[in-house]
Amino acid sequence: DERRAIRWGNSGERVRLVVALRLLAGGRVEVLEDHNFGLLRRMKGVREGSWRVEGKFPQERVKIELTQDGITRQETKCDVDLPPGKVFLSVTTLGTALGRQGGVAIEQMRFLIRRERRIVGVFSSQPILEEEEDALLEASG
Repeated sequence: DERRAIRWGNSGERVRLVVALRLLAGGRVEVLEDHNFGLLRRMKGVREGSWRVEGKFPQERVKIELTQDGITRQETKCDVDLPPGKVFLSVTTLGTALGRQGGVAIEQMRFLIRRERRIVGVFSSQPILEEEEDALLEASG
């Protein structure tokens, strides 16, 4: 299916990564390193992040930007990788509740001239029960 090859790797494989975040005042993001994910693969080396709300009610979106170490094809054991650098997450919001699914994008060079954002997958968000401000984000791409 041509759409599957475009949305995911040519093999149809997806890579699932998780990261637990706390969205702090002032647009800061705290990565919750000690959160128990069980057997799920963590997004590696998330060093910094920020968040902001764009748009007006009812079309508000939370935009999260994370800097991470990436994951290689050798690590995923398929034709999907995530290059090191910034990852951009965008999800709808209604008040303090995040939407259940959002988009994942990265920046890449186009024609060796300009940097542009490309959608590389989706993520799902769910609150972490210990604290309402936290969100468990699972990205696939």
